[in-house]
Amino acid sequence: MAYDFELDRIINFIKERKAKTVLIQLADGLKQYAEGICNVVESKADCTCIVSADPCYGFCDVAEDEAKRLGVDVIVHIGHSSSPQRFSIPVLFIEAYSKLDVGRAVIRAAEVAKEVGLKKVGLCVSVQHLKELPKAENILRERGLQVFVGEDPRGVLKRGQVIGCDVTTALSIADCVDGFIVISGGIFHALGVALFTGKRVIVADPYRGDAKDISSEVKRILAIRWYAISKLKDARKVGIVIGLKSGQMHLAQALKLKEALENTGKEVMLLALREITPEALIPYGGIEVFVIAACPRIPIDDYSNFHKPVLNIMEAYMYLQKYMGDYHKFYKTSAALLS
Repeated sequence: MAYDFELDRIINFIKERKAKTVLIQLADGLKQYAEGICNVVESKADCTCIVSADPCYGFCDVAEDEAKRLGVDVIVHIGHSSSPQRFSIPVLFIEAYSKLDVGRAVIRAAEVAKEVGLKKVGLCVSVQHLKELPKAENILRERGLQVFVGEDPRGVLKRGQVIGCDVTTALSIADCVDGFIVISGGIFHALGVALFTGKRVIVADPYRGDAKDISSEVKRILAIRWYAISKLKDARKVGIVIGLKSGQMHLAQALKLKEALENTGKEVMLLALREITPEALIPYGGIEVFVIAACPRIPIDDYSNFHKPVLNIMEAYMYLQKYMGDYHKFYKTSAALLS
């Protein structure tokens, strides 16, 4: 297998708890390995595995409710780092570290960094590539770059780790660097670092063995975000969509935002969804703009699929405060508004 699923650790976890039924939950990009994992675990741990086939986007998306309904003894959540949440059912988080060598992609990233004039770079990784972080640091330093790796003072993220909605480690060093190199597949993690730090970002993709500057994509996304915010200004009817996933349910924030929007003369309708998809919102044709009170990346990454403008809560407050400055600067100061 291309990832380290720590099967012995999973088996020991199940045996220690004398579990007979296990819910296996995998990140979407790892679901293809479910059959092989279950075959090994069932044969060695004398248990029955049930695979959660629903989408799984992060440690905010642990299938606790499903596990209760199924009556399983434990949950094994594969592909994300540990959640700070507490659960009523024992949960084992397996990061699923990639066995792929990041060297080629990082070398190319160093070349791109020099081409665009970066000298001081922050280094970030998605969870799958955390073990390759020291190697990547050495490669970049050997090529003359000053390398900074951030820490999360809360202890939620590991050194250098970023996730789609949380780039605390990058923010901790943003003032020290000219830009960032993010080791991850695709631009999902890199885009978050760029949007929320305002710095130039190069993504080093180990799966492609290549690297690229994502500045043009960031510029395009920011233009879309400001367009969506402008549509909220013009809208008379607004829908606030409350996510029902345990780690994404921002009910208090939704109620607070509803009141704030109503105070500007808007009509606001609250909706609740577990899986927030464009199709689920189509019936509400009278609503002109939707604000997603769940994962803040849904409006950013899936925007083109929705039939109406969609914003996250932070962007709704950008409208309310008539903010016209840099997107990333509002993100840095919005914690109090979003609490």
